[in-house]
Amino acid sequence: MNSPDNRWRNYFLEHTGRKALLQNAYEHWSFRWPAYEQIFRRVPPGSRILDVGCGIGFSAILLAGYGYKAVGVDNDETIIEEARTIGSHFNSDAVFEVRSAFELDEYYDQFDMTISFGVVEHFDRETTIGLLGRQARCAPFVLATIPTAHSSDPITDERLYTTGAFGRLFFAAGLKTVAKFTLGDAGSARVLKHLLPPVLYRAVKAICSYAPGIGIVGQRNQ
Repeated sequence: MNSPDNRWRNYFLEHTGRKALLQNAYEHWSFRWPAYEQIFRRVPPGSRILDVGCGIGFSAILLAGYGYKAVGVDNDETIIEEARTIGSHFNSDAVFEVRSAFELDEYYDQFDMTISFGVVEHFDRETTIGLLGRQARCAPFVLATIPTAHSSDPITDERLYTTGAFGRLFFAAGLKTVAKFTLGDAGSARVLKHLLPPVLYRAVKAICSYAPGIGIVGQRNQ
C-alpha cells in the first residue's frame, strides 16, 4: 500500500506522464479558471501568491505568467523537483520550495493571497480550520477549493462539505467569506446552464454545491 506521500507522488507523476504536458496543463487551467478569475479580481498582477500544496506547479506557473510573484510549496521533494522541471519548460518565474502546509511560519505576512486546490479536505474539521488559519497568517486573502460528491475523481479520505459548511470553516479560522464559486459542471446542471442566465446559473450551483468542485475566498478579519 502506498504511504500518503507516495500516493500523491504517484498521482501527480502519473498525470504528467499519461498525457502531453501542454494538454494536461490546459485541462488543469480550464477546470480551475473560476478560481483564477477570483484571484484576478482580488489582487492585481505583481501581488505575491502562495500556492499551498502546489503539486506539480501548474497554478503557480500560470499565475507567474500573468505577472504575479508566485511561490508554490509542497512537502514532497520529488513533486517539487517535477514542478521546477515543468516551470523551466514554460520558462516560468514561479518559485517552488519544499515546505509542509503545517510549517508556514516563515511565510507569515509575506503574501497578498494564499491558494490551495484540493488540500484542506484531507483532514478532520479542526485540522482543516488550523490549516486555513495558518494560511490567513500568511496573507489577508485565502482561496481554497475542495471536491464534492459530483467529482469525477474517486473520493478516498476527502471530507465533503457543502458551500455553506465550508464557509463556516473559514469563519472558524477567522476569515470572512467574500466569494463563493464552483468548478466545472455536474450532471443535469448542464441543462440548467442553457435555461438560466449565467449569473443565476452560477449562483444556483454555488448555493447548492452542485458541481465537481466548490471554492471559497476568505478575507482575514482585521
